[in-house]
Amino acid sequence: MRIKAIRIGRYGGSRDVTYQVSTGLNVFFGGNESGKTTTMEFIRNVMVPTTRRNGYPERTGKDEGSITYEEYGSDKVLRLDGRKVNGQVPDAVSGMDPDLYRGVFAMNLNDLNDESSVMSDDMKASFMAVPDGVDIPSVLSMLDDECDSLIGSSSRSRTDDVSKLESQISELKSNVEREKADMRTYGDLSSEREGLESTRSELVEAARRSREDVRRKGIQESNAENYRLLAEKKDQLSSLEQVPEVSPTDVDRYRSLVGQVSEKRGAVSAHMGRRDSYKVGLHGADPAKVGMVVGKIGVLLSRPPGDREHLSSSMSDPRHGRGRKVPSVLTVVGVVTALVGIAGITGGQVDSILSAAGTVMVLGGLIGLFIGRSSKKGNYVGGRANGSEDSYALDVSDVMMRIGLTPVDVEGNISILGEVRDAYRQYVSAVSDLEKARSELDLAEVELREFLSPFGGESGFQRCMDHSVTRRDLMNDISLLRRTIEYAGLDPDNEESAIGDIVDHSGELSDIDRRIGELTVMMDTLLDGRGLQSRMDELHSLVVQRDEALRRAAILIIARDILMGACDGVFGDVHPTVHSRAERYLSMMTGGRYSLNVDRDNGTISVVDGDGDKVLKRCSTGLRAQVMLSIKLATAYEMGRGEVPVILDDVLLPFDSERKRAALEALSELSDGMQILLFTCDRETSEICSDMDGITLMCM
Repeated sequence: MRIKAIRIGRYGGSRDVTYQVSTGLNVFFGGNESGKTTTMEFIRNVMVPTTRRNGYPERTGKDEGSITYEEYGSDKVLRLDGRKVNGQVPDAVSGMDPDLYRGVFAMNLNDLNDESSVMSDDMKASFMAVPDGVDIPSVLSMLDDECDSLIGSSSRSRTDDVSKLESQISELKSNVEREKADMRTYGDLSSEREGLESTRSELVEAARRSREDVRRKGIQESNAENYRLLAEKKDQLSSLEQVPEVSPTDVDRYRSLVGQVSEKRGAVSAHMGRRDSYKVGLHGADPAKVGMVVGKIGVLLSRPPGDREHLSSSMSDPRHGRGRKVPSVLTVVGVVTALVGIAGITGGQVDSILSAAGTVMVLGGLIGLFIGRSSKKGNYVGGRANGSEDSYALDVSDVMMRIGLTPVDVEGNISILGEVRDAYRQYVSAVSDLEKARSELDLAEVELREFLSPFGGESGFQRCMDHSVTRRDLMNDISLLRRTIEYAGLDPDNEESAIGDIVDHSGELSDIDRRIGELTVMMDTLLDGRGLQSRMDELHSLVVQRDEALRRAAILIIARDILMGACDGVFGDVHPTVHSRAERYLSMMTGGRYSLNVDRDNGTISVVDGDGDKVLKRCSTGLRAQVMLSIKLATAYEMGRGEVPVILDDVLLPFDSERKRAALEALSELSDGMQILLFTCDRETSEICSDMDGITLMCM
C-alpha cells in the first residue's frame, strides 16, 4: 500500500489543500501554524480512526477530505465526511489498534520516546506473522473472562458457575442422603463417594496451588540473577575502603582552587616578565645600586640643558684635560675612599641593608671629593672650564661608575642616566607587583593545601573522589535491582526458598472421577421412589453441568496456554529480524559505533559500545532518540511488511546536525521498501534534504 495524494477540504485550520506524494521519502517542511500537525492528524484519523476525545484538532461535522492510495495495483479512495470515514480501508491497517498504529506507524516525538509500544505484551501478541494477529489480545481477554466466569479467578471466588453448581449439588445431596439414610448398602456407597469427593476437592485445590507454584517458580527463576547481582553489589559496597566522601560540591571547590592557583602562577610569571623587560632598560646597571643613587641622578638631570652644552665644549679643551691631571692628595684619598665604600655596598646581596662600614667609607669618599674639587676651583681662566663645571662632570662620571656603567662624554652619560632612572622606576613598580602576586599565590596554595588536607593531599583527594563515584554507582545499581525485584512481587532482602518439583494431579483426578461415576451408578440402582428418583435425576443433571463447566474451563486454559506458546514461538522467530534491522539503522545513524541489546523477557533496551552495555534510560537524549527511532522503524517495517506508510512528526528535533543527516540517510534507504512521510518545522532538516537525492521536499 502507498499513499498517492492527500486532499483536505476542511479539517482544523486547513482549507482546500492537496499534496501529491511519492512512493519513497516525503518531507513536509513548514513553520508553526503551517498545518503540519493538522495534516498528520488528518492522515491518522482517516487511515485508523481513534475513539479518543478532545483530540487536536477538534473534530466537527463539517470535516471533509480524502486520501488516495494504491493497493494491489489499483487506486482506491478513503473519504472523510464529517465524523465518518467512507470507502474501503486498506488491508494493511484494517482492524489495527489505534494506539498501536500511533505508537509505531504514525508517531510524534512523545510516541518516539515511549518504549512500552515495542516492549508490551500487546505488541508481542500483535506482532504475529499470521492472519488476524492483531486480534490475539482480544481473544486472550475473552478466554480469561470466560474461564473466570466458569471457575473463578481464585479458590475464594464464589460467583462462578462451578461454585454455584457445587452449592446446589451439595444442598440436593443433603436432601437425597437423608432419604437414603436407612439403606445400609447405599450408605456405605455414599460414604465412599463422599470420601472420594472430599479427596477430589482437595486435589482440585492442590491443582490450583500447583498452577500458582508454576507461576511463582517462573518469577523466582527470572529473578535469581537479580538476587545474585544484588548480593554482589552489596559485597562490593561493604568492601570499599572507608575514606572521606567527596561530594559534587567538593569537586567544584577543588577545581575552583586549582584554577585560582594556576591563575596566580600565571600572574607571577607575567610580572616576572615585566620586571625582566624593565631591567633591560637599566643598560646593565645593578638595580640595588641605582636605587641608592636615584635621588642623585634626579639632581644631575635637573641642570638646564644650556649649561650642559657649555660644560661639554669646555671639557673638550686639551688644556682643561691637562689641568685635571694635577689632583690634590685630598682628591685621591676621596676617590679611593669612595671606591672602597662602593665595594662595601656591593659585596653583599643587592636588597640587604647597607653595612655600616660601607656607609662610613662612602661618606669619607664624598668628603674627600668635595675637598679635592674645591681645591681645583679657579685653576683655569679665560676659555678654560671653571670649578663648578668640573665638579658636575665628575659627579656624573662618579654616578655612572657607582651603578656599574662605564662613563662616556657628559651628554651621553646624562642621556643614559635619564633612561636608567625611568627604567628603574618601572622596574621598582614591576618588583612591587611581583611581590604582591607571589603573596597572593602563596595564599592560594595554602588554601588549596588546607582543602586537600582532610583527604590526604592531591593523590588522596583523587582516590577519595574515585571511591565516591564507585560508591554512588553501586548504590544506584542496588536501588535499581531492589526496585526490579519488588516489582516482581518479591522481597529483595529475603530471597524465597526455591520451589521444588511440582506434582501433576491430573491422573489421580481422572481415577477418582471414574470411581465416583461407578459408585453413582451403583447407588442409582438402589434407589426407589419417584420423589427420590426425581431428586437423583436433578442431582445428576447438576453434576453433568458442573463437569461440563470444568471440562470447558480446562479446554479454555489449555487453549490459552497453546495460544501464548504460539505467540512466544512466532515472536521469537520474528524478533531477531527486527533486532538485526534496528542494529543496521542504528549503525548507519552512529557511524557503526553502537549496537543493540534488547531483552524482551526483562523489558529492557541497552546500547553496547566499546565500554560495554549502557541502559537506554542513561543514554543522552540524542542517542536515546536514535535508538528508539531505529527500533520503531525496524518494528514498523517487519510488522507492516513494508505495506503500511510510516508518518513521523518532528522526530529528528533531538538530533544534532550530524545525527540528522545520518537519520535522513537511513530513512532514505528504508523508503525503498516502505513509504515514509516526515513532517518538520526544522529548517536545517529541510536544507539537508535539499542536498540529498531521492527525497521529495514539500514546503507547506
